[in-house]
Formats: sequence, structure tokens, C-alpha cells
Amino acid sequence: MLGKDKYARLVRNNVRIDIKQTMHGNKLAGFAINVAIIDGAKMHDVFRVDTAHGHLHMQRFWITHEPEILQEKTKNNYKGDFGYWKGRVLREYEDYVKSYKKKSGGVKNEQRS
Repeated sequence: MLGKDKYARLVRNNVRIDIKQTMHGNKLAGFAINVAIIDGAKMHDVFRVDTAHGHLHMQRFWITHEPEILQEKTKNNYKGDFGYWKGRVLREYEDYVKSYKKKSGGVKNEQRS
């Protein structure tokens, strides 16, 4: 049985947050939350947390492109994890962007407000 995907996108001050949920019935079978900087026609990945590859993991791109495994086992329902990570990302995405910019030396086409 294939799941039904739901998408959301928020754009705030040249930062894009993409949220994808894969539902199987009333269960959240998987999710992905991505934070990226919009730099003209380019996108710079900043942060990602998802359930791809059979486990929950995150990537903080200002530290490494390698995923950090958060949970080794696949779950039948990620609703609790999704709620936690969505809230955390929406509270902390600006800090993630600052860390990325500091580590990478900034973004060329950054718009100032």
C-alpha cells in the first residue's frame, strides 16, 4: 500500500523550510523537514531531519554532510517525532542559518532587511 504525501513550504527572509509527511491511513509512516537558504537561483542546504533509509536521522550541513542517526529502528508511526522536530525546527531555524553562515563564510546574494 502506497502512502499519501502531504507537503508544506514556508519562506521567511530568504530561508525556505520544506515539510513532507507520508501517511499510511492515520499513521505517519515517514517525514522530512528541510531548511535551506535561498541565494538567488541557488539553494544552500542548512539542516535536514528525516526518516529516509529506514531510520530517523538529521544532518547539520555546517558541521558535516554525513547524517547523524537519531533512532536505529523504523517505527510504524512517527507522529510524536514529527511534532517534536517540527516545533524544534520552527523555533531554531534562525540559529541553524546563523551557524551555517558563520561556518561557510556567508552567502553571496544574501538580502538584508
